[in-house]
Amino acid sequence: MVEDRRARLCYGRGAMEPSTKKAIILTSVGCAGVIVLFCLASAAGLYFAKDYFLGAPGAAREYLSDLHEGRTEAAFERMAVGYRQTHDLAAFEHATRALPALARHEGVSFGSISVVNRYATVLGVLTVNGGTSEVPVRLELHSDGHEWQVAAVEVDGVRLR
Repeated sequence: MVEDRRARLCYGRGAMEPSTKKAIILTSVGCAGVIVLFCLASAAGLYFAKDYFLGAPGAAREYLSDLHEGRTEAAFERMAVGYRQTHDLAAFEHATRALPALARHEGVSFGSISVVNRYATVLGVLTVNGGTSEVPVRLELHSDGHEWQVAAVEVDGVRLR
């Protein structure tokens, strides 16, 4: 009887029964597992979203950088297959000369990026004339699942032919 009373007094002071303690430990481990799984799923989602949302503007920026740096052949290779099938490098060079801001811009900033499935539209401005003027630019891109390619370019309302 004395032991019974001690046990009740001990439990009354905040000690737990072994089955309650075990349940709390199992619940804590389960919650920690759910949190770890959530973090892993979020990290994977961000990794794939990066390519989805940042891939198109990155490809557009690289395309414009190639033209600015005089790497016309590299820019031509970034064009979509459909464009390259109907144009050769000489025709592309001629078309880009008709839009001088493509080669002569000092900077670019994108204000709007729209991605729907494998198609993206990137709107921005090219900084020209020593930073005193801005020319609107629009690039349409599509992804083949591995990389974004430039399908169409429009500078100040004039489309690349």
